[in-house]
Amino acid sequence: MGLKIEILEDTATPSLLKYFESEPALKQNVLEAVALELQSYAVQSFGDPSKRVAPWAPKKDGKPSNLTKSTKLRQSIRVFTATASSAAVGSDAMYASAHQFGAPKRNLPRRAYFPLTVDGKLFAPFERRVDALVRRAYKIF
Repeated sequence: MGLKIEILEDTATPSLLKYFESEPALKQNVLEAVALELQSYAVQSFGDPSKRVAPWAPKKDGKPSNLTKSTKLRQSIRVFTATASSAAVGSDAMYASAHQFGAPKRNLPRRAYFPLTVDGKLFAPFERRVDALVRRAYKIF
């Protein structure tokens, strides 16, 4: 089981909706750009703790966790689709979801690499990046 995060035109961030209504022809390009930004941000979180929603729990031996034993998870993060109404980013790594959300039955803590809070909201620093990207796309400053 992997992990897929969908970015919908009307729910990604409030800044998107108002601009999409003004120039609908740019929607697919902007959604694709947001998806690529999400992919990049998630990959960066493996090496940059400031990109993480919360600090990652240490490994069982007490050493810091960076989720890069084989680098398979980090390398598997990609944009699956981008259309005029949504874009999807995720990983087909079987354990992707367990690391993103945690797996209490397996005693695996949450180590979120996608910038999503526990309640499914965008991490504020990433949301600001998305807002800036959308403003640049629609030439609104």
